[in-house]
Amino acid sequence: MQTRLKIKKYESQIKTRSRGGVKEKKFFETHESCPTCLQDINADFRTEMIAARDAVIVELDVGLSALKAKYSTLNRRAKEIQEV
Repeated sequence: MQTRLKIKKYESQIKTRSRGGVKEKKFFETHESCPTCLQDINADFRTEMIAARDAVIVELDVGLSALKAKYSTLNRRAKEIQEV
């Protein structure tokens, strides 16, 4: 039971980080200058940041899929134990 609760906690944390990465990626895709200080954002820097965010998002999605698979396995096992 504890393990399933931990997995749910990790799932929530991963989803939060993924949403943050998507938000940051969108910022660099839509802004050529900083809305706060009005300085230009170098195109190469923007491209690098978008690529970095894409990599993080993919990594988080892979981790989330693995976590969901582990959760399903634990749920099936718990049901098997309860049936005995």
